[in-house]
Amino acid sequence: MKKIITAIIGYFCFFSLLSFSQYSDDYLKRMVERRNIIDLEIAGTSASEGVGIFLNLNYSRILLVKKRYFVNTTIGIGPLPFKKGIALPHQITLNFGKENDFLEIGIGGTYWRGNSESINNPGLETSYQYYPYIGYRRHRYSQKKVFRIFVCPLFKTEDKYFIYSSPIVPYIGANLGYSF
Repeated sequence: MKKIITAIIGYFCFFSLLSFSQYSDDYLKRMVERRNIIDLEIAGTSASEGVGIFLNLNYSRILLVKKRYFVNTTIGIGPLPFKKGIALPHQITLNFGKENDFLEIGIGGTYWRGNSESINNPGLETSYQYYPYIGYRRHRYSQKKVFRIFVCPLFKTEDKYFIYSSPIVPYIGANLGYSF
């Protein structure tokens, strides 16, 4: 009897997985085929210290695609020209929407490493800030283009990499990328 019940449960689980894996929408098929994105980000997650606009080169990977949402991870690298260092932002986002337009919500963090401007403590300094992430994402899969605009308020964990006295520093950014 246990074997029959196990077989029935296995049968329904198998066919349930098959039915969920079949996308009836052509757009979702294209999204699954092009899960990788390379983009250039201006400002946003690597704009530490409030000293200007920085650029990041990011790699994103769509991990999970469903009919009305998908999960995306991103890792990037960018220069800190005033500190002669680098920024390494990373995040995970949940994207809600359909077709080309999505609301993007997530969490992330940025690790910075650069030269100290302190007279008392010269050398390399490191810092890490975390942030919530909310934005708008537009996919143009027919043209393989991705555009994002977002807000990521950085939470100060250390004073040495910020000129602002506020514990929360709101940053905005934009990305333009290519999906493949």
